[in-house]
Amino acid sequence: MIEAPKYTASKLVLSPLVLLLLWGTTPGRAHADVNDVNGTLLLKTLSYDKNLSQRFDGKVVIGVLYPTGQTAYLATLRTFQNLAQKTTIQGTAPKVVAVPFVDAVDLRATLSRLGVTALFITPEVSGQVASITTVAHATRIPTLSFSRADAVRGVAIAIAE
Repeated sequence: MIEAPKYTASKLVLSPLVLLLLWGTTPGRAHADVNDVNGTLLLKTLSYDKNLSQRFDGKVVIGVLYPTGQTAYLATLRTFQNLAQKTTIQGTAPKVVAVPFVDAVDLRATLSRLGVTALFITPEVSGQVASITTVAHATRIPTLSFSRADAVRGVAIAIAE
């Protein structure tokens, strides 16, 4: 008799797992809008990356990636900042920071300078997912999105409509 392996929550590791949660049923929408429910869910999924805080000296810093010169990301940034005040990830209160995106070379330095431990990709930079995830994977930073297409292109955690 072959028995299926038994997994416990302590053995779950998020990277390089792609987690895609379907939220609602609004066809044709490329990105879900951030709100208290899906934003909290996205932040809480980081708790399952058991080495997240160990890789980054006990700190959890969520970066909200946006294209330089645009302001559409500000509502998303504010929502995540408000949610972070009510959320803990692995016993740590997360900090949320804005991360300007110029190109992949600049991104690596910016992530290091800001101490980012997880990176949310806004719709405005979604077209650059390949270069963003390459940098994030190399620096062991999980990527987050509200886009099904981003999940297919390499984002680690996505909640999509």
